[in-house]
Amino acid sequence: MVAMRSFFLRILSLGIFFGITGCVTVQNPVTGRPESIMITAREEVSIGRAVAKEVARQMKFVRNPQWKKHIEAMGHKIAGASDRPNLPYHFHIVADKELNAFSLPGGGVYVNMGLVELTDEDELACVLAHEIGHIAARHSVKHMQTAMGYQWVLGLASAFGDVNANTRQITSVAFDIVQRGYSRQDELEADILAIRYAYWAGYDPEALLTILEKMEREMGGNPDALGTFLSTHPAISDRITHAEQEMDYFLQEQSP
Repeated sequence: MVAMRSFFLRILSLGIFFGITGCVTVQNPVTGRPESIMITAREEVSIGRAVAKEVARQMKFVRNPQWKKHIEAMGHKIAGASDRPNLPYHFHIVADKELNAFSLPGGGVYVNMGLVELTDEDELACVLAHEIGHIAARHSVKHMQTAMGYQWVLGLASAFGDVNANTRQITSVAFDIVQRGYSRQDELEADILAIRYAYWAGYDPEALLTILEKMEREMGGNPDALGTFLSTHPAISDRITHAEQEMDYFLQEQSP
């Protein structure tokens, strides 16, 4: 009983310490409002690398060196114009015809070949900018915090448990979030950031509208071909309307 009480006191102490020293306040790049983040950038990158290994086990990548070099050059150019340019970004083309793209915490961006083939240069840039927007806004990190709750704090207490088990659990939660896609608010925020980042990187941000319209037409003919990039919440028509409004506002701001 004494030992059990001591254990919980140590866990409580860790939780209090983590709440005081581990929780940082960051600015949401869309709203400008402060947000509390328990997961540091270093931890985010580490989690992303673990999830990337799982992605590599489950998916096949396009190995064409010209394609890889091209998407990496585009991706790094856009990431450099983002609100988090110093993350270790990496970009991959997935050998899959589904119209999909997704991102991992800490800098991993993946685009399916089906979507690459559907897009022109500016449209592909907007797809990459949208995924980089998710990373910049820490969308997956915030969902992880909600999903893990107190278990996240316990997972950091490696002295009290199985480190490998904790790592597997955290990786599993992160991978599940990637597969399920994001919320309505997350998608709209990522579209806003896609407009900004594409423009700042020298691409036409209005291409976000044309790729969404293309994908909406594809959905009408083959809904099974669409992945998490076109999450059903919000509807594509809502995303287009919202993006048009944000585009007008943003471009007016940029005018001399």
